Amino acid sequence: MLSAGADRGTRTEDHGETM
Repeated sequence: MLSAGADRGTRTEDHGETM
């Protein structure tokens, strides 16, 4: 769910892929 992570912003950091 990259979309969800990108939308949150904070979640992206957890995954390691910013934007």
